[in-house]
Amino acid sequence: MVHVWQFSNGRRGGHGPDFRNELLRIGISEGSMTVLPGTPAMRAIRSAESTHPEAAALFRSLIGRTDAGQRAVEEAIFREYLLARSRRNRP
Repeated sequence: MVHVWQFSNGRRGGHGPDFRNELLRIGISEGSMTVLPGTPAMRAIRSAESTHPEAAALFRSLIGRTDAGQRAVEEAIFREYLLARSRRNRP
C-alpha cells in the first residue's frame, strides 16, 4: 500500500528512502515485513477485520509479497482509489 501512497503523492514507485520511511511511519517492519503492534497499520487491519474481513485479508496477503501478482493488485487498488476520489469531487 505504500506504493499507492507514493503514486497518489506524485512520487515514483520503488523501495527508496521515502518508501522505507513511510513503512516505518505506519508501523511495518521492512526487514521482516510484519505489522507492529499499536501502529496505524495494525489499527487499520483490526478495524478492517471487523467491518471488511475480505479487505483485511487482502491487505495481509500483500505484506511481504514480492511476486509479479503483487503489482497487479496494487495497481487495481490504486485505480479504485482514483475512481473513488473522482466520485467524491464531482458536483
